[in-house]
Formats: sequence, C-alpha cells, structure tokens
Amino acid sequence: MIRKARENDLKRLQAIETLAGEAFRVIGMDSIAGDDPPRLDDLRGYVDAGRAWVSTDSLDSPIAYILVDELDQDAHIAQVTVHPRHSRQGIGKSNR
Repeated sequence: MIRKARENDLKRLQAIETLAGEAFRVIGMDSIAGDDPPRLDDLRGYVDAGRAWVSTDSLDSPIAYILVDELDQDAHIAQVTVHPRHSRQGIGKSNR
C-alpha cells in the first residue's frame, strides 16, 4: 500500500536509506554507502509539506519511500529508496 509518510515513519526512512546504501559498498562505491541518511528535520519538511510517500508492508511499516520537490510549480522526484529486502520487486516504480 502507498500512503503519505507520517512523523512516526521518519526514523524508519533513515534506516531504509542506510541499509539501501550498503548495496553501493558491494560494488566499490564506499563513499556513497557511507553517506549519512537524510536528517530528521529534512525528512520532516517533506512530510509537513505533503511531499513524502511510503510503500508499506502488511503491518503498515514503510519498506520504501519517495520524496518530491516542487520546482517551478512542477513535481520533481528528489529521492526514491527501497529497503534492500524488498528491492528488485518493482516497488520503486509501482503506483499501488
């Protein structure tokens, strides 16, 4: 299910980002794998503006997220991240 992200999702989004970054370490891109996840305040800004959505598992826990920026009154995808356990399943491109 896709729903708007909530305040209580923020730490989970950070964890998803950190875990997803590890895939870059495997291919020798340690600097990307070592990047810090988005700050809670930055994520909160997306949530408060209604520009963050999550895909959830059957327990309503986020397994992926998307952040959207507005530029010249148009929506632009800023970030799409999927938990590695759920990667390669089409979640990042799903509209359900």
